[in-house]
Amino acid sequence: MEQDNVPIVDEPPPILGRWRNLYLLVVIELAVIIAVLYALTRWAS
Repeated sequence: MEQDNVPIVDEPPPILGRWRNLYLLVVIELAVIIAVLYALTRWAS
């Protein structure tokens, strides 16, 4: 079995252009969800 010495190219994500921006969006979305659930918990208690 021969292995090809083909370098793996890191493709950009389908949205936002850079992986850093996509990760930042995920972190912001998580913070928003946590804040909304916290507010809902405070309102319901």
